[in-house]
Amino acid sequence: MLGQEKWQAGLAGLAVRLGNSHGGLGIENWNIGVLAQQWWDVGGNDDRADTNQSDIQYFINWKQNATDLIGMTPNIQIDWEKEGSDRFTVPIGMGKIGFFRWGKMPVRWGAEIQYYVMQPDPVGPEWNLKFFLAPVAANPFK
Repeated sequence: MLGQEKWQAGLAGLAVRLGNSHGGLGIENWNIGVLAQQWWDVGGNDDRADTNQSDIQYFINWKQNATDLIGMTPNIQIDWEKEGSDRFTVPIGMGKIGFFRWGKMPVRWGAEIQYYVMQPDPVGPEWNLKFFLAPVAANPFK
């Protein structure tokens, strides 16, 4: 009832610049990038609307120290099947990303408040509070 009931396939691309220092104001103290994804429906319930969607997560984070970041990581959503400004959901935000250990397991955490400068009318979100916890796995290729 709430899902799209569609199989989707698409492309993704990542462009990133990771700073190698922290605590200062130069470019080396910032992580900046964008992860863009595009999906089209390739099957599923024919009674449901077609899907053609993009998600663009941009991130701008200042490296406070070796493990903590301050900045934003919102997701812009675009529904290409809709018309006009109803296509776009565009947040801006500010938050903190940190690090802790749970036993021997390293874990990333984050919290961010986001305001939507553009959202579908009349049901689009106005504010969002985002939390996450992510276990950090060792690089298997090292």
